[in-house]
Parts: sequence; C-alpha cells; structure tokens
Amino acid sequence: MTDPTDDSKTPNINADHNSNAVGSISAGGDISGNIHIGNVYQTPEDDLPLSSDEIENGLTRFAQFLPERAPVLQDSFSSIAKKLRATLGADQNSLSPALKAQREDGVDRMKLMCMEVMDISFRAICLGQNPPPYDSRPPFLGLFAFRPEDREFFFGRDALVQKLVARIKAHPFLAVLGASGSGKSSLVMAGLVPALEAQMSYLTPSSAPLSQLLTAKESASAKTVFVIDQFEELFTHPHDAAERADFIHALLELTKTNRVVITMRADFWGEVAIYADLKQAMQEHQELIAPMTVDELHSAMEKQAAVVGLRFDPTLSESILAEVKGEPGAMPLLQHALWELWNRRHGLWIKAEEYQAFGGVKQAIASTAEEVYASCSDFERARVRDIFLRLTRLDESGEGRDTRRRVLIEELIPVNSDSSVTINLLNKLADARLIVKTDKDVEVAHEALIRHWERLRIWLNEDREGLQLRDHLNNSARQWESRGRDAGELYRGARLKQIEGWTKNHRDQLSDLEDQFLKASQNIQKRERMRGGALAGVGVILLLGIILAQIGYINRFIYRPVDMENYWVTIISCPENALLPNGQGNGSNDEKAF
Repeated sequence: MTDPTDDSKTPNINADHNSNAVGSISAGGDISGNIHIGNVYQTPEDDLPLSSDEIENGLTRFAQFLPERAPVLQDSFSSIAKKLRATLGADQNSLSPALKAQREDGVDRMKLMCMEVMDISFRAICLGQNPPPYDSRPPFLGLFAFRPEDREFFFGRDALVQKLVARIKAHPFLAVLGASGSGKSSLVMAGLVPALEAQMSYLTPSSAPLSQLLTAKESASAKTVFVIDQFEELFTHPHDAAERADFIHALLELTKTNRVVITMRADFWGEVAIYADLKQAMQEHQELIAPMTVDELHSAMEKQAAVVGLRFDPTLSESILAEVKGEPGAMPLLQHALWELWNRRHGLWIKAEEYQAFGGVKQAIASTAEEVYASCSDFERARVRDIFLRLTRLDESGEGRDTRRRVLIEELIPVNSDSSVTINLLNKLADARLIVKTDKDVEVAHEALIRHWERLRIWLNEDREGLQLRDHLNNSARQWESRGRDAGELYRGARLKQIEGWTKNHRDQLSDLEDQFLKASQNIQKRERMRGGALAGVGVILLLGIILAQIGYINRFIYRPVDMENYWVTIISCPENALLPNGQGNGSNDEKAF
C-alpha cells in the first residue's frame, strides 16, 4: 500500500524520463516554447494561478478518474487534496506565507500526478477538459492461463503456433508436452485454437473424465477441437485402472471424427507407458515445447502493454527480465509480477518504484498471498491454510512433485460450519488470482504458487504423513459415495485406528462426506465386533454343552445306582457282568440268577 506521506510516490515527470520510456513518449520543445510530454502540451498558461473554485473543481474531477486509472495512488491523492483544500478558503494573495507555500506545493504535486495519471494538465482538468480515453483492461493475466478470449494479449509464440497448426491439420491427435510453467495451456487455448478458427470443447480429466468426454461429444460438431488440459490429472486423481483405460480408449476413438489436443507435464511420461495405444499416439504426434526465451518474453510483455497503451519506466522491463532469466516456469512468474504492477499502475505508467515495493518477480506471488493472508482474521487464516493444503496433491515419491488438484467446493467446507465463511474466502482468493473458482470446484491458479509461497511450503512439510492420511480418507470417502455407500469400502482395523489418531486433533478439518465416512466406519467396526463377540459367546456355550453332554454320558456308567440285592449273586454267577448296569450283560433283565 502506498504511504500517503511519502514524497517518493509523487510522480516525477521530466523530459529525460519520458524520452527513454517504452511507448515512444517524446519530450522536447517547439518553436512556440510549449513543453510537450507524449501527446499532451504544457503551455505557459499552465503556470498561471488557479482560483480556489477552479482548484476544488480539479480535485473533485481528478478523484472521479483516479480509481480506474491509478487506484494505488488514492491515499497519496487524499493526502495532497486535504492539505490543498485547507488553503482554499481565501484568495491566494491574502494567504499567509505558510499557507501560500502549502497551496503552491499542493498545486505542483497535482500537476505532476495529473500529467502522469491523466495525460493532461491539472489546469485542463480544473477548467473542465476531459482526459484522453483510457483502456482499463488488464493485459496481464497473472497466474491464469490464457484462453481464446484472451488472444488479443497473447504474444511471443507465433512460429510455434503455426507449427502446431500444421501438425494438427496433418493428424487429428496432438500431445503438447512441457515443464510446469512452460505455457502449454496458453499456447493451445489462446494460440492454436484461435488460429484454427474452430469451436473448442475443453475439459480436464479430474472427476468422472469419461462422463465429461461423452457429454461433450453429444453437443460437438465435426469441426469441434477437443482440448484435454492438464492430462496428468488422469494419473494424479484417484481413478481406478478400468476407468482410466476406458477414458483413454474413448479419447483415441474420438480422433476418428474430431481433432484432439492434450496438454501434459512432461514429467508424467512414465504414467503413459502402460497404455500401449496412447503411448504410440503420443510418441508419433507430440510437441515438446521449451520455455519462452528472454527475447520472446520481452516481446510478449511489451506487446501486451502496448495493446492498452501502457508504458514501462526506463530499464524496468530489462530489470524484470534479468530476474526471470534461467528461471524454470518463468512465464507465470513474469505474468503475475506484471499483473501486480498493473494493479499498481500510475495511469499509463508501469513504475519501477512499485516493482521494488513488492520485492520483484520471485516475491510477487508470495507477496500477493501474504497480503491476502494478513488481511484475514485468525479464524479465517486457519481456513486459508486448510484450503491450500487441500488444493495441493502431495508427491509421495519424494521427488518434490507436489501438484495442484481440483477440489469440489463442498469438500472445502468443514462439517457443521457456516458455508458462507468458506465461500467468501474463496471469492477473496479468486479476486487475488491465487485460485481459479467455478460454481462447483476450485484449484490453485498455478503450481508456481506451490513452489514459491514459503508459508505454504512450511504448511505442507509440517505434517506430510497426516496430510497423506487425510488424502487417503478423502479418496476413500468419495469412492464409498460413488459406489452407493457400499459397506465394503469402509475403514476397519489398523487403517481406522490410524485415521482416528490423526482426527483427534483435526476433526474440525473434515468435510461433511469425510465425517460421514469416518462415522460409518466406526459404526460398522463396532457392530462387527459386537457380532463377533456374540458369535464367540454362542461358540463357548455350544462347546460347554458338548463337554457337559459328554460328562453326563460318562457319569451314567460311574454313578448309576447298583442293585445291591443281586450284586453278589451276579459276581458269583457272571463275574464278567458284575460292573455292568442291569440288563446290559450277555443276557436280558429276565436272565437273573436264582
């Protein structure tokens, strides 16, 4: 934020400054003695005193133009206007020396600010003249990918676009590969598709990719170009093998009727290898794109600025490019820094002082994120932390390939919480271009944010094991939901015990679906244990019954009453039957000795 008391924020317009500026701003004199800056002339009359009413009119009118042309200068202007208005109660000649000096200083500052912001003199504004038309469209997209509607601002890839056009016309399948931040998506959507003058059907293979593809196919014509962006999401999202295979088969079949272009991070080539047909198609019809060169970046940023008439301070563009030279993923870093500079524009000027204020290219993303984070309450900060942790897919390979992932908005709303709090935060993050938000889902605007925002890196490394547990819980809960809440998908045993341990201190971070899944898992394990206990009890009873039955049977022989009256006679006459119960000897009960 600009300090309203900082004199360095007052514009410094001079001939030497403008003669070197991007945009061919001329400075010099003509035979009449007029000084002209750009297409605006400053005549000797501009030095004539202005009345109090004229100054007030100028301040009022300037304030109306300022929010569109230089919102960052509003505090500075308010400070100047307050001091200047304090001198307007009387004619200048009747002012005290101190107030007279204050008025002159204020008018001088307004002359400089007005010339820089409005391209017109302060006197002209005071006397009712309107400034030249102003194009307030942002030419820089920050972390967002260029889309077909942004093609007016897409520069620096002309030769490559023509090469891609030739390739897709020669064969209906094309894979555009490159490193993260190399500009794959923008190249295809704002370069290739407009060049083909074709209708585009766009999707990312995150959730239900096959269903998305079949739905899109229903409304497509033969001229529709299908763009499957961020193809690596087919492998980073929890699709089962059959679902992936079906989607790939349908995609390749689609090339029989339509042109298909996919974009994919080159470091996901290994995941493609097991799908033979896709592997062959990509080997034969791929374009591996390199990051833009410094010259291409310079051309792109200059031409983008020129579309809306913006001018860079002398040497500023060179300073910016020097910082991104050799940087992996330079394009999103550059575009975000330029977008920040546009937000801090001084009319048509992109200022070096504003570039220095947020720390340059490499600090631009972190600066934006930190500014939003600092503006939040403690409660909101905890929610921001959870949002970004959910929007990051952890790399379990140890290679540091943490990636962004698209998440349903409902998954970002904690159980038993006010959804409006989360929605408002998401809108705030989207306005700052840190995330991309649709009606249904959200994702990080670019993976450069994951790499360059130090606070997020700290969050990710604080409890990676816990975050991996929650990721597994989230995937399992969605699988459970998609399969009609099949009890077979629920957690049991060690897995349930592990997630219960983590959620003791993180239960409020679970989504409603995750919470339902966890409760269902706990309930079914409880029921199964009770059922197991009951069955064990029945088993014990049955075993005891068997044992008791056996004991009873044996006791029939041991403890049966003996007919003592005939006992001795039996021994004497039939000693082999003496110990047997009556009637169980060789004879019947009627065969008794006398």
